[in-house]
Amino acid sequence: MNHAFFEDALDEESRWWDGPIDPGRIPEDYSQMGTIKIFEVYLSATSDPETILSEEVREETMAQVMTDAEASAVGFQGIAPDPQGRARRWIAVAPGDAGFVQSRLDANPDVVGYRGHDVDS
Repeated sequence: MNHAFFEDALDEESRWWDGPIDPGRIPEDYSQMGTIKIFEVYLSATSDPETILSEEVREETMAQVMTDAEASAVGFQGIAPDPQGRARRWIAVAPGDAGFVQSRLDANPDVVGYRGHDVDS
């Protein structure tokens, strides 16, 4: 199976986008969770991607923050480089923690946009 992430435009009025995602292979770590939320996060050119979420938030939510290569390595397929060359990270989180993670992304000035994908495992 194949995971395809679509390159739809970000909503101009909001940094949140909840778009379709092809059914596909889910990383084994999340296979028992049912549905997971994947945030596709775009960062400013001067940001440090390691600070996208604090260590405390990562530990509390068990969020997995990945580069394109890391996301591909754990089983997400069809991840193409951003056509605009922006820095991007992928965050996998349980649906119950998605709102909290979203609030942290909204509060982070280095986050210039993000998309949310609901993925069934």
